Amino acid sequence: MLKSKTKIALATATVISSFIPSVQSAEFDPAPYKMESGLVLTPVLETSVGYDDNVTNSDADEKDSMFTVISPSATLAGGSEVSNAVLEYGFDAGWYIDSSDDDYVDHSLKGGVHHEFTAKYRVDFDASYQRTHDARGTGISEGNEGLFDDVTKYDIYRAGGVIGVGAQSSTLKFDVRSLYEKKEYRNFDDVTQYRDFDSIEFGATSYWTIMPKTDLLFDVGYETIEYDNTEPGASSRDSDVLTVLGGVKWDITGKTDGQARIGWQDKDFDEDGREDFDGISWDVSLTWQPKQYSLFTIMTGRSAKDPDTFGDYVKETTAKGSWRHKWLERFTTDVALQYIDESYTGLDRDDEYWEASLAAIYDFRRWVRIKAEYVWSDQDSNIDSVTYDKNVFLMSVQVSL
Repeated sequence: MLKSKTKIALATATVISSFIPSVQSAEFDPAPYKMESGLVLTPVLETSVGYDDNVTNSDADEKDSMFTVISPSATLAGGSEVSNAVLEYGFDAGWYIDSSDDDYVDHSLKGGVHHEFTAKYRVDFDASYQRTHDARGTGISEGNEGLFDDVTKYDIYRAGGVIGVGAQSSTLKFDVRSLYEKKEYRNFDDVTQYRDFDSIEFGATSYWTIMPKTDLLFDVGYETIEYDNTEPGASSRDSDVLTVLGGVKWDITGKTDGQARIGWQDKDFDEDGREDFDGISWDVSLTWQPKQYSLFTIMTGRSAKDPDTFGDYVKETTAKGSWRHKWLERFTTDVALQYIDESYTGLDRDDEYWEASLAAIYDFRRWVRIKAEYVWSDQDSNIDSVTYDKNVFLMSVQVSL
C-alpha cells in the first residue's frame, strides 16, 4: 500500500507541551485470553479504508483509487521470564476499487523461543515466513510498472539464533549470532528468477560496561549471498560481506537510550565483472522521552546493499525522525520524516527519497483504537522513469478483546 524503502519502519509520533499533566494509561491495550494450558492468546483486527493518488508509483499516467485493507493477527505466548515461547500469525488483504491488478493478500508467520540456562548463559531462536509483495513501481518493477500487470509476489524465509554469555550485571558480555535468509519470487519468472537468493550471516558482539547502563560495544559480521541464477551475459551477483563496527550503547535515567556504531563494510563479489564496495558504514538510533507523554526518535545509517533492478550495489544513506505526543488522555499524534539517498554503482543513477507522515490516534476504549493518517512521499532521480510522488489518506480501526 505505502512504499517502504527500508526494513526499518518509520511509524512515529508527537510529544508535549510543559503545561500538559502526566496522564494515566487509557491507551489501546489488547486483553489476552488465558487458556487452561497456561498459554495466552491475543487476537487483534485492523480494518482500513483509504485513498492513494498514485497506486503504481508512476512518473506518468498516474492511477488513483480508493482501497480497503483488512489485517487480522493473533499472538500465542507461554512460559516464564526465564523460559518462554511466542507464535504470531497475521495476514493483510488489500483491495483497490479502481485498480484490481494491485490487489494483494500477504501472510506472516513468526515464532521465537527464549531460554536462560543460568544467569550467565542464554539462547534465543527465531524463525519466520512471509508471503508478501512489492507494489507496482517499486522493487523489481521500479520504472517498468507498465510491463507488470500484477504486483510482484515473493516468499521470505528467515531462521536465526543468538547465544548470550555473561550475566546482565557482568562488566563483559558476548552475543554470538547466526541468520539464514531465503528470498524466492512467485511470479514474472522470466525477470524475477535472477533475484532469488540465499544468504547466511555469522556474527558476534561484545559489550564492555564502562559505567552504569553504558556499554562500549564491538561487532563483527560476515555474510555470504548466493543467487540462484545469473542473467545471460552478466556477471554473478554472488558476494561476501564483512562488516566491523564499534560504538556505544546507553540507557540513561530512563529518559534517553540508544546505540551508535560506526565502522567499515567490505562487499566483495565473486566475479571480477562487478565493482566491489569498501567504505564507511554506520547505524545510530536514539530515543528521548523528556516526559511520560512525550517521545522523540532519531535513526540514521549507511551501508551497501544489492539493488532490486540494475547495477552492482547501492550505497544507501538513511535518516529518520519521529515525534509522538499525547495531548489528552485518549488522544495522541504521530509525526514522522524520512530521507533516503541511494547512489548506484555499475549504473549512472542517483535517487533521493522523502517521506512524511502525520497520524491522529484516538483510543476510544481500551479495546478500540481509531486512527487517521496522511502520508506524502516523493522520489527524485536522474532517471525520469523512477521519479514520482504520491499522497495517501487512511482511516483505520483496531479492535481486540
